[in-house]
Amino acid sequence: MVRHNMRWGVKLLIWAAFLLILGAVGCALLYSYTGVYERTRPEITMDALMADMSEDDWYRSIRETLPEDSTPFESNEALFDAYFESVLRGERFSYTRSLDSSAAHPRFSVYAGRHRAATVTLEPKSGSHAAFGRSEWEVSRIEAADFRATLTGVTLQIDAPEGYSLYVNGAAVPESYVTERGITAPHVTELEQRFRERTGYLRYTIPGLYGNVTVTGSDGVEIAPSGAIENGVCPYTVDVYGSYSFRVKAPADATVTVNGVELTESNVDHSCKDIFAGLDDYTGGKQYTSLFYAGDRLYTKPEIKVVDSDGREMVPLIGGDGSLYCLRGSDEADDDVREAVQDFFTRYMNYASHSLNRGVMSTLLEIVVPHSDLYKYIRNSADAMYWASNTELHYDEFSIDHFDFLSDRCFTCTVHYSASATAQSWYNESSFETENGYQLVFVMYNKRWQAAAMVSLDG
Repeated sequence: MVRHNMRWGVKLLIWAAFLLILGAVGCALLYSYTGVYERTRPEITMDALMADMSEDDWYRSIRETLPEDSTPFESNEALFDAYFESVLRGERFSYTRSLDSSAAHPRFSVYAGRHRAATVTLEPKSGSHAAFGRSEWEVSRIEAADFRATLTGVTLQIDAPEGYSLYVNGAAVPESYVTERGITAPHVTELEQRFRERTGYLRYTIPGLYGNVTVTGSDGVEIAPSGAIENGVCPYTVDVYGSYSFRVKAPADATVTVNGVELTESNVDHSCKDIFAGLDDYTGGKQYTSLFYAGDRLYTKPEIKVVDSDGREMVPLIGGDGSLYCLRGSDEADDDVREAVQDFFTRYMNYASHSLNRGVMSTLLEIVVPHSDLYKYIRNSADAMYWASNTELHYDEFSIDHFDFLSDRCFTCTVHYSASATAQSWYNESSFETENGYQLVFVMYNKRWQAAAMVSLDG
């Protein structure tokens, strides 16, 4: 019985010794692992990074990883520079583990004060193989945080005429930013309000701007906001008048429409000179007056149609200033009629293009009705012709048309020309291009056609 108890005691001693040895080995391994763990913690690398990086180092490292500009109107780098100087500069840099960090892929968020500035990602250090499958760490990359998330963004809403050149911070705004058409223009005239279809403003929408904004037109002048910012939207309206205008001369009994809207007395700019004054005995009571219609500051390009009292569309002459002259007359004219007009106009231009020559004036007055307004005008212009330059004309275009026989003793017509002119005065010589048109009245006087009235087409 005693021997049996002794064998059990020996076994117990052996087992105790084994446990002691096992514990010692375990303690040694734990101590060794603790040392390796402490040496390979990613925080050690981060501590070293934080100690080595100055404020300017963080500025350069973050700036190098800024994303590409998301808009052509704002530079991320310029925006970050202002943000760093006003928000991050002077703050203490610190770090904390990121929510998406893991043992295999440690990531840390770097803060300047309370503002998140960057994310640092670590990777196993090349050539470093510590025990227990661990390794030392080194910085893989430093990435800029989205600093714009802390800024207040604004959306620009700019209303401008179609074709108007807009610039935001010096960059042209392309039409791809147009989000709406037909916006009411700021200065629509009463006439244009009656158009069934009219050109409105375009609305440009530019989202996601965070810095200072300058909106300019093609002239470089800054455009101020037209209202306060509401719900993050800053409105602008380009306050310009419409660029289109028109001037139309037409008989008073004609119907003039612009973009389908009939013009009324309120659209009459002025009545034209009464070219039949004093000619009642020749017109057979068919004399008429003409009116000048005008419209300015239109946003919509004017489409003009003129219909005479018989319902026929009148084809206009176009003056050098873009004015339209709708004149009565589509009658055929005999050769002797055309020759009378040609003869008068040749003599008139010979008189008007040279300094006074009494013989030239007399030759002209021979074919002008005495006591008419035209006769008086020529006689009264004599003094001024002493100082006229001698001008040579070379006609590029010349036409006589719009014959309108009011009676067998009276007709009207037009003369229109463009020419190259060389004017010679006593002190210099000059060359220029000229274009003009006239409406003429001829009457049968002393059994031949003679000029009785002459006005420029815009008279």
